Amino acid sequence: AGSGAFVVTLNNDTRLAPTCLAELLAAVSDPDIGMIAPCIVQWQSPSRLDSAGIEVDRAGIGWQRGWNRPVEEAAAEQDVFGPSAAAALYRRAMLEEVGLFDEDFFAYYEDVDLAWRARQAGWRCRYAPRATVQHWHSATASAAPARKLYLISRNKIWTLLKNYPTRDLWRRWPVILLYDFMGAASHLPS
Repeated sequence: AGSGAFVVTLNNDTRLAPTCLAELLAAVSDPDIGMIAPCIVQWQSPSRLDSAGIEVDRAGIGWQRGWNRPVEEAAAEQDVFGPSAAAALYRRAMLEEVGLFDEDFFAYYEDVDLAWRARQAGWRCRYAPRATVQHWHSATASAAPARKLYLISRNKIWTLLKNYPTRDLWRRWPVILLYDFMGAASHLPS
């Protein structure tokens, strides 16, 4: 719990660079920045990105910005939708205002949901490229891929229902269903 002004989340399959915490704190320059996304690199290939923050497309699909791209392509500080909770810094005042991770999610999309709620309340997220974290992507969930797919699908729907503007949700529902259908079809056995 603690009582500091900031909270850092880390997955059990991450490792911080020695200067990571200092770089995260240096990136919290404005009072409306409630989240910092570090440069998360792949454990197995540190020259490739795991996440340079999360983005959300029009269909409400959250994705890791820069996934599997060269680290150099994400060298600029900039605002992003939110941080991947695999490694993130959150301002305590923001968490007190919008709440913590939704425990009903358990895993997957809980960071998208939190970022969405924070952005709706006027908070920003900043990407800090010099704050580096290594992440062994899906190391924890690799033993149960069917469970992972179920949680991702369920939690994406929950995130949309909780956060997507109702008028836009109904208008974009056919596209959302098409994305889900194509995603499910890609996981069917050949």
